Amino acid sequence: MRRDLPDSIDLSNIISIYKGFKFIGRGTNVEEFRWTRRFSSPGEFEIRLPFSAEHFSLYERENIIYRRDIGESAFVENIIVLQDLEGRQQLIVRGRFLSSIFERRVVNIPEGSYTPQELLQRIMHENFLAGAGTNRSMEPLVRLLPFDVSGEPVRVDVRGQNASQLIRDTLEENDLGVRVLFNIENQSYDVEFYPPVKSRAKFSFEWNNVKEQEFYSNTQNYRNVVLVGDNFIMNNHIQGMERREVFQSLPRDNSAEYLERTARDALHRYRPRRTLTSSIDAQSLQFEYETDWTIGSVVLMTNRDLAFSHREIIIEILEYFDEQGRHFDITTGDIRKGER
Repeated sequence: MRRDLPDSIDLSNIISIYKGFKFIGRGTNVEEFRWTRRFSSPGEFEIRLPFSAEHFSLYERENIIYRRDIGESAFVENIIVLQDLEGRQQLIVRGRFLSSIFERRVVNIPEGSYTPQELLQRIMHENFLAGAGTNRSMEPLVRLLPFDVSGEPVRVDVRGQNASQLIRDTLEENDLGVRVLFNIENQSYDVEFYPPVKSRAKFSFEWNNVKEQEFYSNTQNYRNVVLVGDNFIMNNHIQGMERREVFQSLPRDNSAEYLERTARDALHRYRPRRTLTSSIDAQSLQFEYETDWTIGSVVLMTNRDLAFSHREIIIEILEYFDEQGRHFDITTGDIRKGER
C-alpha cells in the first residue's frame, strides 16, 4: 500500500544555499526541516526533500546552508539517498553549524592559570589566526570578533587535545556561548564568544505556552570529595554512603591556592546535571521567538507538579518545520555560575 507523500513546504524565504560565498539557490520543495541550535557547541540540521539531479547538485558537501531569518549557517556534511519499494527517492541532507571548524585543529596549552577570556583568546590566536600564510592559519577566512566574558581562572595543561572539546569545556563550565557568523559582505567566518542574556520570557503549563515537558536529573558522575595528590582533600568531612570521591593529579605549582583551585574545578566538572526539555506552543503570542527569547536567553521555567521554578539558560533549540507548520523544542540547563 502506497503511503501518503508529505506535502512540500516552501522555505525559500528562510533557507539560502551557498558554495563558498556564492549564492546558488533557495530551500524549495522541502518535506521536513530540522534546525538544532546549541549554546556552547555546534548545532546541526537535517533537510528531507524529493530526490532530483538539481537538488543533489544544490546540496553538495561543504556547501553552506544559510538561515536568513536568524543569521545562522551550517556546512553540508552528509548526503543520503533513500529509495522505497515503489521507486520513490528521497534526499536527506545533514550537517553542522560553522563552529564545527574548531574540530580541525589540535591544541597545546602550556601549564598555567587562565581566565576564560585569556584561554579562549589564546586558543584562537595560536591555532586559527596566528601565522598568516602558514598551513595552520585560517586567516583571513576566519576572524575573531571582540568579546568580553568573565569567569574565575582555572589551571590548564593541555597536550594534543582537540580544540573543539577544549573550547566546549571552557564554555560549559562558565555558562558561555559561541556563534560563528557567515559574513557574506566580508567573505569571512566571524567567531564570537558571548555570555547568556536575561530575558523576560516565562514558560509553563500555567502560562499555556508549554505543550509537553521532560525533566532530567543525573547524578551518575557526581563527586563531592576531591583528593589532590597524596595530601590535599577537599570536603573530607563528608562520610559514609554520602561520600563520592574523585582523584586529581598534583599540579606542578602545589601552593595552597592552586591545590584548592584544582579541587574546586573538579567539583564543578563532577556536579549533578539537570535539564528541562519543553515543547513550546509556536502559536503562543506572549513571548516572541528571537525578540523575547532565543538561544542563550535566561528564562523562567516552571512546573507546579515538580515544585520547579528556576531561571535557566536555553542551551538548545530544535526548530522543526513540516506540513503542519513550525514547532519548537527547547532544552534549558541550570545556571552554574550564579544568577545572571
